[in-house]
Amino acid sequence: MQNTELSLISKSKDESDAHLAKSIWVRWLCIGLAWICLCIGTLGIIIPGLPTFDFYFLATLFAAKGSARLHRWIVQNRLIGPILQQWREHKTLPTKAKIFSLFSMSLAAGLMLWKVPHLYFVGITILLMIAVQIWIWWKK
Repeated sequence: MQNTELSLISKSKDESDAHLAKSIWVRWLCIGLAWICLCIGTLGIIIPGLPTFDFYFLATLFAAKGSARLHRWIVQNRLIGPILQQWREHKTLPTKAKIFSLFSMSLAAGLMLWKVPHLYFVGITILLMIAVQIWIWWKK
């Protein structure tokens, strides 16, 4: 990920305003995409296998281009903000987030093994989940 994308995560009001898109249409599109990502990320909390952090991170990037106020709200949110802050500073996720990710992916893998009849699809998906978990836990 580029430094400019990471720098969009946590900026002051004046600095964040400098990153806003020039076109009002692009700004509205970015605001809409930020809200969609926030909703999908929140659904990821309760739906196994649906990533939460990834969508929150995307929401932060879109909000930085669309609305300084929405961007500040996301990065200062008591639930989302600390995770984004730790990622920005240390390139790691909190242990609680890692454990939750492991639990939700394991649950999703179990449900797929139980319900999805296409074993090649299930196998590839589970291998990808294992690769993601190795990457998440490897980054200390």
